[in-house]
Amino acid sequence: IDLLDSDYPFGLIEHTQREDIGAAGIKIIYPNGFFYHTGILLGVNGVRGYAHRNIWQSPGYWNFAACIRNYSAVSWDFIGVSKDKFEQVNGFDPQLNQLGDVDFCLKLIRKGYKNLYTPYISAVLNRSVHFLEEMRNIDEEAVILKRYNNYITNDPMHHELLSKTLEDFSITM
Repeated sequence: IDLLDSDYPFGLIEHTQREDIGAAGIKIIYPNGFFYHTGILLGVNGVRGYAHRNIWQSPGYWNFAACIRNYSAVSWDFIGVSKDKFEQVNGFDPQLNQLGDVDFCLKLIRKGYKNLYTPYISAVLNRSVHFLEEMRNIDEEAVILKRYNNYITNDPMHHELLSKTLEDFSITM
């Protein structure tokens, strides 16, 4: 990952030092200029999808990509969290190689913290665009669903009428 902004690390530290914030994630784009991460949507594409993934950079749905906002989870590709909060939830589960960020962020929520995304730090993920199949892991999804089924099926940060298959905030009818 290559950082694009000079607000690092202060743009994360300002949030992770807040008492109510667990983890903070940043705007991550692919080398082609499309979004990779502007927050994680629970219950999309199985267990999780990435807000605005594979959409050309823009303010996004209701300007969500352009403003600081809460998400139930953020990507561990570039995450900020205080040492104290990291230790409170025993860090990342070493058994979860693909969904460890979701597990970690939901452990923080269970401790009473909120997680947020900030667009004021951005980075480029130096790899090709992820295919949906690459983002799925049936075994890990079963673990996450067993631990957090209610959060996954009822993400309070993603309205129930929004798509559970697309990451573009489209409405399902």
